[in-house]
Amino acid sequence: MSIPTLGVHLIVYNEEKWLGACLEQVHTLADELIIVDTGSTDRSIAIAEEYGATVIRSPWEHNFAKARNAGLVHANTDWILVLDADEQVIAGQEEIKEFLSQEEGSQCLIELVNWTGSGPEECIHYFAPRVFRNRYGYRYEGLIHEQLVQADQESLGEIGLNIRLNIGHGVKCSSTRTKTASMPPSICPLKVNHYGYLPAVIESRQTALRNLKIIQQALLINPDDAFHLYNLGVTYCQLEDREQARIAFLQALSSSPVNAPYRATLVRDLGKLLYANQELEQARNLLLAEIRRYRDYPDLYTLLGLVEQEYGMSEQAYGYFEKAVKSSISTQNQVALYVTEAGADSYIPLTHMAEIDKRKGRSSDAEDHYRAAIKAHQGYLPAISGLADLLQKEGIADPSIQQVLVELIDRENPGHLQKAAYALMSCGAYEAALSILPVQSIGIEEESWARACLIQTQRKPQAIQRSQLLLERIKGLTEEFSNLPISPYDQKQIDLAVMDWAICSWSCAEPLPQVFYKHSNEDSVFYLEIERQLLNIKQQNETQDLPQLDLGILLQKAEKLADRAAACGQKDLLLFMKKAGLLSPGTAADLLYKHGYRLEAAEQYLEQLAKGHLHLEGMSHLAEFMYDRANYSESLALFEQAVTLSKDHNRARIGAAASCLQLAREAAVRMLNTETAKTSESTYATLAQDVADLTGSLQRLDDLNWKTAWDGQARRRGV
Repeated sequence: MSIPTLGVHLIVYNEEKWLGACLEQVHTLADELIIVDTGSTDRSIAIAEEYGATVIRSPWEHNFAKARNAGLVHANTDWILVLDADEQVIAGQEEIKEFLSQEEGSQCLIELVNWTGSGPEECIHYFAPRVFRNRYGYRYEGLIHEQLVQADQESLGEIGLNIRLNIGHGVKCSSTRTKTASMPPSICPLKVNHYGYLPAVIESRQTALRNLKIIQQALLINPDDAFHLYNLGVTYCQLEDREQARIAFLQALSSSPVNAPYRATLVRDLGKLLYANQELEQARNLLLAEIRRYRDYPDLYTLLGLVEQEYGMSEQAYGYFEKAVKSSISTQNQVALYVTEAGADSYIPLTHMAEIDKRKGRSSDAEDHYRAAIKAHQGYLPAISGLADLLQKEGIADPSIQQVLVELIDRENPGHLQKAAYALMSCGAYEAALSILPVQSIGIEEESWARACLIQTQRKPQAIQRSQLLLERIKGLTEEFSNLPISPYDQKQIDLAVMDWAICSWSCAEPLPQVFYKHSNEDSVFYLEIERQLLNIKQQNETQDLPQLDLGILLQKAEKLADRAAACGQKDLLLFMKKAGLLSPGTAADLLYKHGYRLEAAEQYLEQLAKGHLHLEGMSHLAEFMYDRANYSESLALFEQAVTLSKDHNRARIGAAASCLQLAREAAVRMLNTETAKTSESTYATLAQDVADLTGSLQRLDDLNWKTAWDGQARRRGV
């Protein structure tokens, strides 16, 4: 059987950043490269010609299908592969020709991985018809999200859109549109990474604004087209206009045919948007209705599990997460049905199941589920951190926790080692974290918690050195690229490094050196004043007066500094700042409580309570402290006072209810142990049932997660 020829077709516009990498992966398998350029002013055409491409210049007319078709008429190969410049073939190059030589159909699907972030789990998987026979009447139609159609056939098309909402861990959506051709498409060996919907790329290209204009133009022609309405919703999500996105998605769903292949993804995306908006009842109703139609769509089960968790229905959520795992699709043809978030059928629901197991005290099941999640994705940080936290909670020694994590991850992968080290840090195993941290390869983002480990283990000179090195590194980059402003992210890292330097010095009763003030910039005067007040408290040394400062700003700076000090285990420095008048008693107590110093915080709160100055959150924190120590009468009184101050304080309301139930349960248990109960079978049975009912009610309240969740660091600080 003869080996068929394959042509690779692209349309480009100013793609010099991506085009070379794209063509590098396909030029050896392509018998023909055809590139339609729609007006590039950069090196795109030159790069294309370097790879031997035939370049067709076609003016941009705001019509993607027309640009695609301009290249198809020049095709001379048996088969055509359509790519975008920001895509790269990562698998299947060696097998594709042999596969096509045996293919009986006229079109094939390829696996596309749409990347939405830098993490290995930040991607969407779907299948799209990108390979088809030449001279079989195929062409594209549609102004945008163009679809492949065949003469006298329905269309077989796809789109690949991603949205990102800046909430929680983020919402990512993608969709494909297919219509049946004469023969079901096969899945070919090619696998392609698509980078065009990374947030930075979308922003730099202004992709969403361009798409919005074209979609609106298409809707002028056909206002009720559900496909375009759906894509309008996706575009509004990219523009962070949730309300307009919601309207468009609902309009699309109301007019979409039930059998439309893109409809499942529309349901998923609308469900994600409703969940992100905390429209939980609408999300639940939608998912419960639609999951009957899409019974093997793991994303819907995972999303429904998240919704049920918000309602405090942990066991129901657990069941849906379990179904997401079991819905893992077994045949290739079924895979093509849905757009699926990476891990939606494996490590994401497994980790949520493990978290529920942990809260319910099912430690063995929790460990099994964490291990299964890490096996499915060795670099999945929530599972790695969750397992470390579970083991610490169970009293496992730090070296043993480290050994477990290192055995589960890829030890040769610095990124995996960093995540294991971060998990150890998060559960308070600082020495263990430092022992495996690949110091030479960590980036700016790891520096802050690496320094925290150094500070916690009394390696403060090393922490100061790392702070200084980081500040000099960022300063050097800023001077080298003087036209570029400091990004908000880099500024945050600068602020943390400056604070850590000051914390290390002051916690050792040492003044800051002059070189420090080269990096603290406009905050220098505030650091000078904070140091003056601290040294007065600690050493009774008088220093020269400083210019008059804005007291409000000074106290804000001091609070941020104290927050970081407590996070790094420097409780005494926080208390010194309070004594110096740099923190109010309420603020100091709140920061102590936030970082796990609950006994010290409770002492502060009780002092304020005695003076009649205890604020609402402090009262709620003190009540929770009393509740966890089984002082239910005291916790009830405090929770009731908090509710009196704010009737909308849900945690206080639930806490008051839980306190009442605990008191009732204690009373029932006492009665159960009396001689009267022991000598009367019916009385004993009634009381035993009361105890069981009260215990069940308390468990249901616990499912609402109304109490503060403490990690291993906080537990070690006296939780």
